[in-house]
Amino acid sequence: IERLRYIFNPADEIDELSQKLTEKMDSLEKTIEKLSSKDDGDQEITDEADAGLSNWTQALQGELTILDSKEELLFENMIEKYLKPEQLDKKTKELLKEKLEILKNEVSLMFLFINAAWAVGIF
Repeated sequence: IERLRYIFNPADEIDELSQKLTEKMDSLEKTIEKLSSKDDGDQEITDEADAGLSNWTQALQGELTILDSKEELLFENMIEKYLKPEQLDKKTKELLKEKLEILKNEVSLMFLFINAAWAVGIF
């Protein structure tokens, strides 16, 4: 019913939105005044938006740690071994290509036989 009121009279919705915006702006101005009037940082901001902001930012605060040389070496070796692409020579690439083609053909043939057996079994 509320949405119908806005459809027939959109000025009502605009008025309500502008009122909410004005309230938010006033709240932000008060917060800015509080921040600018802080002397030593002992005052606490009680605005709802600032309280929500401080809660999630406090959860993100942590201690900066530096890895030991052994840990750093371990991670460098793991990156080199598992995350970098292998450098293969031509002979190894050709052998790998042939084996993959054989595997592809065997899997395709097996799929064809299973489908044929399924079709014979159904009919």
